[in-house]
Amino acid sequence: MHTKVHNYDITLDWPMLNAINSIERFDSRWEIIMKRESQNLEQLKHLGSIRSVAASARIKGVYINESGTIELLKKKNPYILKNNQEKEIIGYYETHKNILESYSELNISEYNIKKFHKNIFKYSEEEYLKRGNYSQVRNSSINQAPKTHSRKGFRTTIPTFTTENLMQELMSWYQAKSIVHPLVRIAVFTYSFLSVKPFEKGSHRTARLLSVLLLLQSKYRWIQYVSFDHEIEIRETEYRRILSQCQEEEGGDINSWIIFFLDVLKNLQQHLMQKLRSAGTLTKLTTKQKSVLLYIETHPGCKSGEIAAKLFIANSTAKRLLKELSDKKLIERRGRGAGCNYIIS
Repeated sequence: MHTKVHNYDITLDWPMLNAINSIERFDSRWEIIMKRESQNLEQLKHLGSIRSVAASARIKGVYINESGTIELLKKKNPYILKNNQEKEIIGYYETHKNILESYSELNISEYNIKKFHKNIFKYSEEEYLKRGNYSQVRNSSINQAPKTHSRKGFRTTIPTFTTENLMQELMSWYQAKSIVHPLVRIAVFTYSFLSVKPFEKGSHRTARLLSVLLLLQSKYRWIQYVSFDHEIEIRETEYRRILSQCQEEEGGDINSWIIFFLDVLKNLQQHLMQKLRSAGTLTKLTTKQKSVLLYIETHPGCKSGEIAAKLFIANSTAKRLLKELSDKKLIERRGRGAGCNYIIS
């Protein structure tokens, strides 16, 4: 079945319908799951936010792990930081947090989109004149990929007046009543936003925030307990390749992007259930086991000696606890000998 959604031709084929059905089946059970797992969700929400912020920074080529992010967020006055990248990390965290806390009150509008972008860069003097303003130069949507990734760009809109018009058109389309499934609408909105790439810097970050906001407003509230950014980081090469391929397609065929977007959501649902199962196992752990697990959660890649020193336990005790957690499949061991380190499964 073929249909027109915004400016694109969509084929509602079996892969797409099956992906939507899978996501909806999970969503239909979410209220029950949420009541059953309420004691674990706040912790998951916090960890998901930290993971999102760290992943967003790494996508930009700034290496920082979750523990480094936690330490950075303790800074009381971000304005005095000398590193603009650190200022942007804090701005992204605050914007992400605001969306999770106030999504029901935030309208999807040009005003709020510009406000989100401005808040990402609120502490950065370097971006003072650009934050919250549409780009004044022609954009290449993938020109800021980290050095380890391909820098192949895809076609985007010309700047200023045309960008303004296309953003108004996108807002009008999304705000209008529609019988199109909300997941398809959100995927199309995200793709359109990335194609316009309205900001000279920060459009991809803003797009990820908007995806989360739109999902929350469409009642997919489980999204706040996982990290959308982290899933994009893991699949960044695929993400950029599909965006580029869709832009090169004649006639505006973006089916592969929609399938990718839906698959990201399916993976996040699976990760969430794994986390909840692990959280259930946590209730059976000893206090020391929980302390070690939490340390690894916030310090991925840590070693047994570091864990022993930071938690004030003997090396032999740390190794025993690590083996017990590994046997329960709650952590994974990487490397051998002096290079051996641990991450959450």
